[in-house]
Amino acid sequence: MLKDALESAEVSGDHWYQAELYRLKGRLLVDRSLDDESQACFQRAIEVSRGQRAMILELRAVTSLDAWFTEGFDTRDLKDAKSLLDAL
Repeated sequence: MLKDALESAEVSGDHWYQAELYRLKGRLLVDRSLDDESQACFQRAIEVSRGQRAMILELRAVTSLDAWFTEGFDTRDLKDAKSLLDAL
């Protein structure tokens, strides 16, 4: 269904929920352990949402990408990200 929805958005030019579709596709790919493909979907969701200035959709995509990490939680970058998310 997501594939059809993404194709439909391309054909119709109606991209208002495209970022969320990419984010959902990324979540499904994570569940299937397709890490490279899921990361690419999260990155695309972030790009689309930034282009549309859709901050809530960007936040969803970024937090989904954050959940993609399975290690490195003690690194400065991920600690900073967690602090920022906690503050929000």
